[in-house]
Amino acid sequence: MDIPSSLLSFIPKDSFLLEPVGSPSPIIPVLTPCLPDTRRGVQSNTYEEYDAPHGYPANSLLDPIPLLVMNYTRSIPTYGVDDMQALSFHRTIFGPMKSTRAPTQSAQSLFVNYVMDKQMALHFLLAVAHSELSLYYGNGLVLPQRSYQHFDQGTKLLRYALTPRGLPDHVNMMLSFLYMYMFWMRRDQPVPQKVRELSQTVVNYVRTHKVDEFCINDGVNLFPEAFAAGLLIPGQVLLARIFTYLYDRDGFCSFFGCGGSFATFVNDDYSKRRKIWRLSRTVFLLFPEEQGFPSGSLSEIHEAAILDLYFTLITIHHEINIYSQAGMLHRCSDQRRLKQHLEGLKKEYSCIFSLVANNEPLGTCRPSLMECVTVTFFFALQIYLHRSCESAFGADPVPEEVRCALSSLITCAYNTVTIGSAQLLERFQWSLFIGGLETRDPVHRGWIITHLSDPALKRVFQLVQEAKRHSPVTMQILRRIVGGEP
Repeated sequence: MDIPSSLLSFIPKDSFLLEPVGSPSPIIPVLTPCLPDTRRGVQSNTYEEYDAPHGYPANSLLDPIPLLVMNYTRSIPTYGVDDMQALSFHRTIFGPMKSTRAPTQSAQSLFVNYVMDKQMALHFLLAVAHSELSLYYGNGLVLPQRSYQHFDQGTKLLRYALTPRGLPDHVNMMLSFLYMYMFWMRRDQPVPQKVRELSQTVVNYVRTHKVDEFCINDGVNLFPEAFAAGLLIPGQVLLARIFTYLYDRDGFCSFFGCGGSFATFVNDDYSKRRKIWRLSRTVFLLFPEEQGFPSGSLSEIHEAAILDLYFTLITIHHEINIYSQAGMLHRCSDQRRLKQHLEGLKKEYSCIFSLVANNEPLGTCRPSLMECVTVTFFFALQIYLHRSCESAFGADPVPEEVRCALSSLITCAYNTVTIGSAQLLERFQWSLFIGGLETRDPVHRGWIITHLSDPALKRVFQLVQEAKRHSPVTMQILRRIVGGEP
């Protein structure tokens, strides 16, 4: 499948997704990549060539996509929806809905700007875009044919990109990995093994090419004149942003027993992780007036504190994942340490919790959407920590700290949905998921089900609720359900 030339010079325009659909689009033939393919790398004046594949990790990640797993046998034709429409949807609707920032400053919109000349990553992006557009139109998780074709072609290119003859294009590779995560986690039949292999492939790539070291390399000109003029984002900053997003995705997948290798790799070096995180925020914090901070809003310092708390919670989330999936050894000390860490964060960021959880205004400012999402996420983590091992969700006796956390989670979730759209904010959707598993109040459960818009999470929630009718559900059982085990 070739990328249409019109995409390579894509200029953002007003969305035209709701125009009448035209005649059926023809099925695009899947083509074998022409080799060698020389492309510009992330470093200036460098190129990479894709050589014949050899020596890539022996796993099934690059195997042909199973048609049954992909639901291609019952996929829907994408009549009247071409690649330009899917890309426009991704940029103007999907990307902003996955962010609490202004549409032009969302991470997904930012990544689109840098993927247009990267054929492999663009194929994976279009696979995601067509899939999400189908969801938007109410077609569920059944895969559109065009999405399948783009993912298949991207996978073929990935075989060669993993063994470049020249300097690799890290942006192309890391964005491709990111879009693969986004693709696999929106399937109605979870494929844990695929995500595990993807996670390990990312670790192998980062280690082999020292991508993390490049992100924090002090010898690179971080702020060239072109960046000061607003013409481009430095390669290090862009790569750090993608790196952080991948870390977030992999840790999120680890909760379900999928992936986690890359998140664990990143967690192992606290200093490096913090440096990459701070660098990834640079583009959004240098010019706050241009990055969506309206007059009279929370100060830049307060905004930075919110983001710092949020990232710390993401790190703790994966630490609980590790604790939950580990053996009995050291579990007691780990639980105590994680519990104390959460309690310490609540004290350290007490002004944020007062503003959101207690509905106490900070001056004339209302809590932001990001604050509400972060605090809701915090209380979900408290519940998850308690239920992360043998303790079943909603089981008696319910400790006072879990009861209080659930009550606060429900209150914060109500506040969140009144402030802004949270339909595609995964950590908030996950928090609703945890609250729905824990609560025994039918009114609260009904409200959560109404606002649990992530179709994959909703499907897992339904399966867990069915299982709870027969016996209590622990995290171990939940992960077996996700993996399709009886």
